[in-house]
Amino acid sequence: MSHRKIFISYARTDSKLLAHRLCSDLQTAGYNVWLDTSEIAVARAGRRILSRRLKSAAS
Repeated sequence: MSHRKIFISYARTDSKLLAHRLCSDLQTAGYNVWLDTSEIAVARAGRRILSRRLKSAAS
């Protein structure tokens, strides 16, 4: 399998368990997964990190 990159972002109020389970299952299947656990999308620096990660996942 090629090394696919997956980014997971989720609503923290109701999706944390599902997001973590999905992340674990994908990693077990051999995928490179980055799970947004720090609410980085809110901060300006976070947007830069998010942008880099998304570009990396697209390549």
